[in-house]
Amino acid sequence: MDWTLLIQFIEAHQPGFSATLTPAAPAELTELRRRCPAPLPGSYSGFLERMGRNTGALRVLSGIVFASDQLVAQPHARATFDTSRYMKIGIALLEDGDGMFLDRFLDLATIEADDAEMVLFEDHEDLSPRDRTPPRAPRDSRFTFGEFIQHQAFFQFRFNPSPHKVLLSVTSNLTDANKPIWEDERHWWREVMALVGNLGLFTPLTNTERLWFGVGQGTSVVVRDAGKKAPTMVFIGSDERGALVRLVELFRDNMDVVDVEDDPFFFE
Repeated sequence: MDWTLLIQFIEAHQPGFSATLTPAAPAELTELRRRCPAPLPGSYSGFLERMGRNTGALRVLSGIVFASDQLVAQPHARATFDTSRYMKIGIALLEDGDGMFLDRFLDLATIEADDAEMVLFEDHEDLSPRDRTPPRAPRDSRFTFGEFIQHQAFFQFRFNPSPHKVLLSVTSNLTDANKPIWEDERHWWREVMALVGNLGLFTPLTNTERLWFGVGQGTSVVVRDAGKKAPTMVFIGSDERGALVRLVELFRDNMDVVDVEDDPFFFE
């Protein structure tokens, strides 16, 4: 990812943003690098060097602490996870719907192009050995760390402020009738990208093969690969309801729209 591009994007929507950031202290950077058995991916080291202690107006994720001083303060020697593979980057302060405190980690086995997948699982470093439960398999966040940070920033500063929003779950309407529909996710992605490619949208951030950002006059579009056996997700935000309706109809005319979510509470 391009950190300069991301900072410029946020500054355009939140003037003075850069002045509110606090990078990780040199000693914290040294300690976090020491804890990581591989070189820190550039996406995460860039985060630490720019806003490791304080992300300013950027709300990274509610209920999760990503601050470098808090990470360093946690007793790493008592970690209950595989420290040769996983690097803790976020501490859960709130339980999820299943009553679990899911910390965030980089999966170092997935490092590619200076980025790594982000996964979720519980770490019981604060419990005595007899009170710890066997760790469950990590949950896939469906994001690399770089994708995650860009996604959060785009939604906070560009998409969520749109007065009119909708989420479409779409599949290709060109799928062969004799082919099981769940085998064709990448084709759906290609079809969506061919469609949005004709909208003349500007891409303000670093797009990937499973996360794409586009903006136009009063319009925001995010295309997200929802993973195996799941339709491609298309988020559309607009300043004008008429423009939003026209885009939704465009997708309906060219794709199979299998689900629509336009409840305002969904986007909060």
